[in-house]
Amino acid sequence: MKKYLLALMFAFCLLGVEDLKSQETALSKSNTSPVFSNIPSAIQEKNQSFFQFIEKNEIAKAFDILLDNSPLKNKEEQVKNLIEQTKQSIVLYGKVVANEPVSSEIASSSLIRLRYLGVHTNFPMRWIFTYYNSPKFGWIVINVKLDDMSEYFFSDE
Repeated sequence: MKKYLLALMFAFCLLGVEDLKSQETALSKSNTSPVFSNIPSAIQEKNQSFFQFIEKNEIAKAFDILLDNSPLKNKEEQVKNLIEQTKQSIVLYGKVVANEPVSSEIASSSLIRLRYLGVHTNFPMRWIFTYYNSPKFGWIVINVKLDDMSEYFFSDE
């Protein structure tokens, strides 16, 4: 009887793991995340495109896409600094292999902040994007921040 129960429990565990794996695969294949279910798809797609180029180590191209129509694109020194910070993070923390949506804040119907975990080979990074729904251009990035303060994803201990 004990062997039967153990075998049954083992089977349920395997089914649970397989179910989680299939859910994870489905999420990774889609551009949306349950964490960002209330975020416009245009923003999510722009960020996923950004991270795809970062993962290919095409940093300048990634920022070119992300900052399309953004007034930040005209701030050459700031863009150059973001590109250098990103390159330096790869040197320090390893190649970016994935990204994980963490949280979002909607300040108003025109202002949204998204937080992602950048999965590097050696150490995680925190990415924060602030979007503004411009009456002229639609959703544009107005602020980008990256740092290694991933512990701030957690509430106070």
